[in-house]
Amino acid sequence: MQVDTQVDMQPSNPHLTTERVAAFDHEPFTAEELAHLAGCEACRAERDAVAALVGLAGALGQRESDAQAPRLVEWEQIAAGLRGDTPVVSAPVRAAAPARRHWAPLFRQAAAALLLVAGGAVVGRLTGTMSAARASGASLADASLGAVAESLDAAGVAVRPVAFGNEKDFGSVDEATGVLFRAQRDYERASLWLASNDTTLRDSEVYRTRLAALDQMMEASRAALRDAPQDPVLNHYYLAAYTAREATLQALGGALPVDKIIERY
Repeated sequence: MQVDTQVDMQPSNPHLTTERVAAFDHEPFTAEELAHLAGCEACRAERDAVAALVGLAGALGQRESDAQAPRLVEWEQIAAGLRGDTPVVSAPVRAAAPARRHWAPLFRQAAAALLLVAGGAVVGRLTGTMSAARASGASLADASLGAVAESLDAAGVAVRPVAFGNEKDFGSVDEATGVLFRAQRDYERASLWLASNDTTLRDSEVYRTRLAALDQMMEASRAALRDAPQDPVLNHYYLAAYTAREATLQALGGALPVDKIIERY
């Protein structure tokens, strides 16, 4: 049985019609049309131009849809959560309460991850010299903030206290975001430097405890990123925790005896 295949050509021209080329995305070319495209540079160029326009239109539509989508995470909510969990400004160290674990919602853990990672490199140093009374709850948070500021100052990094809601509020979201990212980079550089050069404490148990905490931060960040995968703040929290974890693994490897390797912690 013979089957006739009709190629959509222009009557007075051996080329494919413009309408046929434009319909390529929902009407695949036939074998004869593909053979014609392989040998006709003009039709091939027209097809490529139409494909580029379709791709550009799709990208612009996606960008507009993303711009109109509601923000899943607001910095004001994160700041409110931080103020509700731990004081941001320095305060005198109070008597310790019995040690306990307090798990905030995943969203608040991810918001606080940057502060915890920034102090991670000096928490081990602090743990060896702190009394048992300072090792719990809000006392550890206050002492960690003070140690971070002192260590960064010794490393040549200028630190100044910032209070929320005062007369020095930022002028725009972009300005506040830029300051946040710059501060994060400074904290990361200083923390990694301290983790590599601080020789005052080489206790493998301190590194193991820090690694366990960093694993929990990364898990909390991953859970938050499942709901907001493109959120830049959450992505930075995850990357900061990952960077600190890699530096701690290296420090733990250096603290172990030569004949031992890291199998688990």
